[in-house]
Order: sequence, then structure tokens, then C-alpha cells
Amino acid sequence: MESRLEHRMSRRHGQMRDIAPVTLGKWLISERSTDPIKTPKFIMIMSALETAIRSISQLAARARINRIDQRVDDETSFPITKQETLAHDIVLRCLKASGLVSIAISTVSPTPILIDDEARELESYVVCYNPLDGANHLSASAITGMIFSIYKKGESRDLNDIKCGNEMIAGGFAVFATCNILMLSIGKKGVQEFLFDPVLGEFIAKNLNVTIPVKGHFYCIDEAKSNLWNQATFEYINRKKNPKLGKVKKLRFVGSLCADTYRTLKEGGILLYPETSLRPLGQVRLLCEGNALSYLVRVAGGLASTGRISPLDVLPRPIHRTCPLYLGSREDVIELLEIFTIRKATS
Repeated sequence: MESRLEHRMSRRHGQMRDIAPVTLGKWLISERSTDPIKTPKFIMIMSALETAIRSISQLAARARINRIDQRVDDETSFPITKQETLAHDIVLRCLKASGLVSIAISTVSPTPILIDDEARELESYVVCYNPLDGANHLSASAITGMIFSIYKKGESRDLNDIKCGNEMIAGGFAVFATCNILMLSIGKKGVQEFLFDPVLGEFIAKNLNVTIPVKGHFYCIDEAKSNLWNQATFEYINRKKNPKLGKVKKLRFVGSLCADTYRTLKEGGILLYPETSLRPLGQVRLLCEGNALSYLVRVAGGLASTGRISPLDVLPRPIHRTCPLYLGSREDVIELLEIFTIRKATS
């Protein structure tokens, strides 16, 4: 049934019934009485994340202009830039100000961060995030983004006791480009797309029910690493490039998880981050990246897989566990998984 906000946004006889834009805040408050997840406290956390996203988009824009791309030492297996640490600090400050987040898990920090010990005794949440996806390419003015997921905090006092992605109550990502975009899903009730209006200073609803095409015309993968792929991935990509084996797909690859996932959601196709001989466990960080992206794609009608199971069924141990990731249009992902099955059966 059409929601009240969608009803107000719809056209009648070629004219808008209500030209007032639907902001992110207005949408979150709408139908709050019928959605148990959209509590006042949850809305406060979303407001904190929105503030962080706005600030990080400005940070990324300044870094592009100044061609800043400084590396810093870290304790993780991934290179960290100065801009990522700054973005990480922005998110932490915003979450701490809400007073409702007990634990934060970031790609920048090697261990979970206890934000507010008192919050653990209240209705509290755990937020996992990559503060600045694609930061390594800021000096080339590349598209960047932010990825986040939200969980209800359980009774355990163990900072490492994080559930599988299926326990997520909300997930989303932002894309920082010429137009800043926010993709969001709460309680698996559809995927919503918001565009930032710099005049109003608000995220405005563009599409409150994003669905991914059943099949797409594009594949998205870093072909420079083709000599490192597993056999199933190599065979699938060869099929998509050979007109004798079926309809050819076109390559589209930015190198930012957020940007590539956004295009896949909108246009269909498949995004592939396979395990390689150099990274046999994959390179997508499950808790802070893979879970949120898989969550959105599945809610939008697509599929996500590690090549064996859904990323949302994988226990994040250790917290920075990596995994292969294949996501996109349902028929495209199924075709790839069939190749995995055949390869496994014949190996």
C-alpha cells in the first residue's frame, strides 16, 4: 500500500499534489507509530550519522581540491590515510554526542571502541562503519563514500560479541560525488534513496522504493588482478566477454565500493570482489563494509554471496574478518554461483 509520504509525492493529472520536499528527517518521523524500529532514540542516532555524513563529504571535497592523500601508520592490514582518521573522528564525535551508542567498530580502529559505558545499560546500539571508502584515491579526485550498519546492543558486555549481519536493524551508505547520495534501509522495509540539496542543507527523498533490475548489462570488477582470481570468477568474466557464449556485458569499475554498489543497485548487473591468490580470504571487510552493502542489495531484490553462503550469515570473528563479495541482480549472481557449484563438484 502506498505510504502517506509516497502518496503526497505522487503526481495527479500531471501536477504535484504537494511540492514540499520530503527530507530525511521528515521521512524518519513519518509512520513512526507503526514502525517499532523508528523509536525517538533510533532517530537521534540516524540524525547523528547524517551530521557525520555531511561533515565527511566536506572533508572529502577539501581533500580533492588540495590533493591531500597522506598515509599514516596503523595496526590493521589495510593502508590508512589521514583523511580516514579525520573522518573516523568525526563519526565518533557525532555518535558520542547522541549518548545512545555504546560500541563503535570502524575500519580505522583495530579493536571495538567503547563510546559510552552508561549507554550499555539503556536502549543502546552498536554502529559499524567505514568512515571514508575510497580515500586512497582522493588525490585523483575519485568518488568516495561512507558505509554504516546499526545493531541493537545485546546483554553481553563483551565488546567483541557482535552478531551476524542478519541481526542488523539498519544499513546504508553515502556516495560523495558531484551530488551527495544516501542509500538507506531500515528493518528490511525497502531501500530509500536521498539526494543532498545544498540550498536547503537537507537530504531530500528521490526514490522511497529502490529495486534492482533482475538482470543487468554490466559487470564490475578490477580486471587488473585477473591473474589472481579464482577459477569460477575467471570463467564467469570470460563468458561475459565472449559473444559466442551469450550476451556480452560491459565493464564498469570505479574502485569505490560505495560508487560501484550504487550503480549496480540502479542499473543492475554484478559487482565482484573475489578472493585472490594474494588475499585468499577476500578483501571486503565483512562487518564494516560487506554486511551493509549485502543488506541493501538483498532488500532491493538482489542477491549477495561470498561464493558459498550469504555474507549476512557469516560470523564476524575476528571483528575485521574479510570475505569475498559478489552482489547484484538476482539472475546474474545465480549464474555465477552455478559456476562455483560446478567447480566445487568437479574439483
